[in-house]
Amino acid sequence: MKIENKLFILSAAVFLIYLPTIFLFYKFAMPNSSGRPFPVLYGDSADYLALADNIIKFQSFTLDGQRPVDHITPGYPLFLALILSIFKSYYAVSFIQILLVAITSFLIFKIGEKIISSTAGFVAAFLYIINPSTLYYSMVIMSDVLFSFLLVLSVYLMFFANSKRDRAGIFIAGLLLGFAVLVRPIGMFLPLLFATFYFFSNKKIIDLKKLAILIFIFITAYGFVLTPWILRNKISSGVWGISSLGSFNLFNYNVPLFLSVKYDKDIKEIRTSLYEETNGLNEQEAKRFEHSKEIQIIALKRIFQDPLGYAVFHLSKIFQFLGGNSSKNFYVDTMEILRHKSSPFPHIALIDLILKKEIRLSWEWLKSQHIFNFEYLIWFVIVMLSFASIVFRKYRWQALLFVSIILYFAVLTGPVAHVRYRFQVEPFMFLSALLGFQSFRERTFLFPRRRAKHPHPSV
Repeated sequence: MKIENKLFILSAAVFLIYLPTIFLFYKFAMPNSSGRPFPVLYGDSADYLALADNIIKFQSFTLDGQRPVDHITPGYPLFLALILSIFKSYYAVSFIQILLVAITSFLIFKIGEKIISSTAGFVAAFLYIINPSTLYYSMVIMSDVLFSFLLVLSVYLMFFANSKRDRAGIFIAGLLLGFAVLVRPIGMFLPLLFATFYFFSNKKIIDLKKLAILIFIFITAYGFVLTPWILRNKISSGVWGISSLGSFNLFNYNVPLFLSVKYDKDIKEIRTSLYEETNGLNEQEAKRFEHSKEIQIIALKRIFQDPLGYAVFHLSKIFQFLGGNSSKNFYVDTMEILRHKSSPFPHIALIDLILKKEIRLSWEWLKSQHIFNFEYLIWFVIVMLSFASIVFRKYRWQALLFVSIILYFAVLTGPVAHVRYRFQVEPFMFLSALLGFQSFRERTFLFPRRRAKHPHPSV
């Protein structure tokens, strides 16, 4: 199949799947509990929209019109404010995010084509398009599609584009990664990972002096984007930093989740006891930068009481992160949006039951998933192929890059593992799985070997 035909199929898939689906949600979605119409959700979605509204009306980054917000970075609210100020419609956000999905799928296609073949790129891009998570998060007001687009584009420009060794290309890659961090601060340490891989994948090709200059340009561009926001936080809260969310998540989610599993107690009870150790803070106050040190000390004190137990609990959530079920999540969220029905599935994670050695309950949990167990098998195969890809030498550096990005997000997400947080690395999961499949294909008699029409491009 010609490349033009493959790109046409990818474009048609976006058009035929996404536009009818968003039309159905437009016709039948019910307002959420706060009275907001679809595609606005509750929680983060409502906060993003409130920030965007205040940017438009008051030119201030606040939720209440007064106090500056520092636990949410400005990338996605600015994105919303720009769209809403021009189009005056929430659905304009959905359509632009669908366009970003189409562009991201094209970038995935190009990366796969560069490494293996246009067919591999087509398969990875098609999997991304038909993934229920991609469909869902493209429609709703959430930051995930924008972050994923910026991350994939940055990776493409830095490692796979023809300009990957040009100063301009590297500078743009650094800018894009900086913008990605302003959308979701979890990516703040990615420059270290990217710079390391860029150095080792190019040290035999580029003069070391030129290589050092290129890495310096990348880091400078990244810092150029983030510095104004860091200075703003220092002025408004007295703290140097990008976001206070890391300390808050550790205190409000990670530690309570760990203690609730360890002691088999209600998480609300444990969370209340943690807040009682503060100087009278409530949840909104705990999100502020000026209190981040206080709540971090309390959280770390609980962790250091059983550091090994917490480490096992935290790392066990990698399995939950990698094995999340996109179609089940889509079903649950769709029922909530269309019918206001709550999830019929157990709220406890399978990995928590396994850690408790609850064999019978684990089996009951699996039976409760019904047809969705099929997707768990699919993700099991994808994960196995992804990690197998690093074994084979031919695609090793690309496989290590993709797997490192996957593990970076899996480890930092930790106890709050959810399909939503895996979505941002799913392009790299699909690509690395295809690297693993191709490596097996080239080494087994089960598939005939074909001589490549063109040699693989050099790193």
